[in-house]
Amino acid sequence: MLTKPNILVVDNDAAMVNRCSQLLLSRGYRVRTAESSKEALHFVEKYRADVDIMLLSLEFPDLGAMSVIEVLHRIKSRILVMAMTADCGEEAIEAMHAGAYDCIRKSFTNARFWTKMNRVMERFTLARQLEILKKERESVLMKDSYDEDTILTILDSMADLILVTDKAGNLILCNKAAVESGLLVGTGLGRPIEECLKNKDLVSFMMETLKSGQPRRPFGHQICLLEMGDARLRAHIDPVINRDSIIIGSVALLYDMSQTDAMDQVKADLN
Repeated sequence: MLTKPNILVVDNDAAMVNRCSQLLLSRGYRVRTAESSKEALHFVEKYRADVDIMLLSLEFPDLGAMSVIEVLHRIKSRILVMAMTADCGEEAIEAMHAGAYDCIRKSFTNARFWTKMNRVMERFTLARQLEILKKERESVLMKDSYDEDTILTILDSMADLILVTDKAGNLILCNKAAVESGLLVGTGLGRPIEECLKNKDLVSFMMETLKSGQPRRPFGHQICLLEMGDARLRAHIDPVINRDSIIIGSVALLYDMSQTDAMDQVKADLN
């Protein structure tokens, strides 16, 4: 059973830190705090395993919050960053492009806070479940015995799109959501992803991930935003690595942000 994520709140505004902490503590989350971006980086360096989600203010006078996001990206951290700012404007967009998961305005209502936090916590849970699925998928790629029907049933139950390739870049698995999204050309299984996927940017990112274990290319995930018609997809792409630290495939998880954006606008209009 997955445990609740550990959360680090980073802000030099004591009132904001206290408000976020109290809301999270009221629902049983373990909360740590930091008063500066430097302190946050020091904490992550020392206790990386104790941080799953970071609530990070973008308004610091010292080392910028963007530097924190860039460091987390460089060290391939799995920490999900929720940016906090007064207006979620251009700075927030820049932070999301750099790797932050989402942004929340500091003028949030309690309901709005939990709408945002529940979403990032669902992403945390899904990311951990994906790690389990990647391990299951490794046995498939290595031709070990496996219950493929069980794996496919789990994948098809997910609303997010799942794509898996072998080490040669051939599409070997996709879930129902991916098939119904219009992203694929036909069923495509067993063929190179260049022939199977309509989005060339996604093809490029997945192929780049397959090369990440080569010299001077460290293992790690990639996060990117993709446009596909009216849909805006947020893609998380990881290598599948066997017990000998060899890349034997790649796995992509894609989340349709356009529906979320539309819901956010409706909620904003009602407030």
